[in-house]
Amino acid sequence: MKKLIEQLRTKLFSSLTEGSLKDTMEIYTAFVSGNTLDQFYERIMTPVMSEIGYLWSEGKLSIATEHVASNIAHSLVKVIADENRKSKKDKGKIVLTTPVGEDHNLGCNVLDSFLVSKGFTTFNLSPSTPAESLIEFIKTAKPDALIVSITLEDNIRSGQRMVKKIHEMYKKLPIFIGGLAFSEKTNFKFDGKLITDAHALEQIPRIIKKK
Repeated sequence: MKKLIEQLRTKLFSSLTEGSLKDTMEIYTAFVSGNTLDQFYERIMTPVMSEIGYLWSEGKLSIATEHVASNIAHSLVKVIADENRKSKKDKGKIVLTTPVGEDHNLGCNVLDSFLVSKGFTTFNLSPSTPAESLIEFIKTAKPDALIVSITLEDNIRSGQRMVKKIHEMYKKLPIFIGGLAFSEKTNFKFDGKLITDAHALEQIPRIIKKK
């Protein structure tokens, strides 16, 4: 299995950086025919996107290539979400967002497509939502939970401020925080639950139910 995962990651890296949605879709379809959606995101897609981000930060990948890969990844996630939106289950309403300054919203889009596949109704307000807008939206939508995704460590402070404001207004609303920003350090204080486990995706529906 490990060898297969490595091969699929290599293929996905090529299809994303070459800008081929068709090949990317084929890799996804082949994998989920025998595995779950959260396994695809956690074992294949997230590691590949992390590698692309790392290579770009090291100057080994051009910004144009990084943008192409990111756009194809977004397109794939949108296709997956649209496929699943036809489900009629109603497990609850979830608002997804990133704090002000955090323009990476692939994490929110991945979560969106996964939660929709599990029967949740989602409101994806990413990227970079001001707390005031969020407070207004929550008043109208009355969600069962809020999930805040943070990709860069630089945006954790902004996330903490936003979560604090939301918590002050909606004391009973469960707030979950996660993302690549917490892959190295996890000792951050939030007025909510920080999810740092590698298998967080499959656990989120259960965590929300337990609220």
